[in-house]
Amino acid sequence: MLTLASQEGRVILTSDRQLVSRAHPAGVSAFLVMGDTDRTRIRGIVREARLEGLHLVPGDSLCSLCGAELYHLPRAAAQQVVPPSVGRRHRLFFRCSKCGQVYWHGGHWKKLMSLARLLEET
Repeated sequence: MLTLASQEGRVILTSDRQLVSRAHPAGVSAFLVMGDTDRTRIRGIVREARLEGLHLVPGDSLCSLCGAELYHLPRAAAQQVVPPSVGRRHRLFFRCSKCGQVYWHGGHWKKLMSLARLLEET
């Protein structure tokens, strides 16, 4: 993980104190994520980013499995690969350009959007 983060210029977010202590000597930025709620964790991440001089900017959604970009998947195509109940309830679908994972705006997406708004508040 440290090698990949270094090669790709990524910041590691983790609750693993040992990983953070190994990251810094390797020249990799790593933030220790602490807190009992998503709200406190996000506020902590924002605070750490500011201390490091990083500006967090919400961007386009990426695949949670491989990090690649997502593209719009027509509903008819999505209905071939999602559970029937999902295909009936949802209209908007996305597919990962790399691994093919399919996403839609379900309950998990709504929670993530509310957490993303915390970035704007802090």
